[in-house]
Amino acid sequence: MIDALKQMADGIKSFQRRITSSEDGSNMQAFLDLMEQEFPKQELLEMQWGYELRKYLTGKALVHWLYMRRTGTPLADWPLVRQHLCARFCTMSRDMMIERMAWNVWRGDHIDYSSRFADIATQRETLPSDELLGHYLGETG
Repeated sequence: MIDALKQMADGIKSFQRRITSSEDGSNMQAFLDLMEQEFPKQELLEMQWGYELRKYLTGKALVHWLYMRRTGTPLADWPLVRQHLCARFCTMSRDMMIERMAWNVWRGDHIDYSSRFADIATQRETLPSDELLGHYLGETG
């Protein structure tokens, strides 16, 4: 009886850890960042992340994941899976990203400014944090 109760409790815990997000490729950078926070909470090993990701992909993102699997991309290599997905869906060039950050001018509302900045920054694989901070603060160079 006690073993049955423990199994039920474990089942409830794993159900509570379920991720409810999905991604079609339109916000891949933010989605992958979220998955890197959520997968450890599910007690998944990093080598399982590339396989687990399939459950949360839809549309073009799922089609690309299936393509990676079919062509032999090692899905147990999370950095490589992330790199492939970002190469396909995080398409803004570095120069375009910096140009758009320069267009994002302060208009007196820090929430609006930060939101616009985040929209730009998530369209590409990341820049170094010190460089992102410099652009956020309006420093050029």
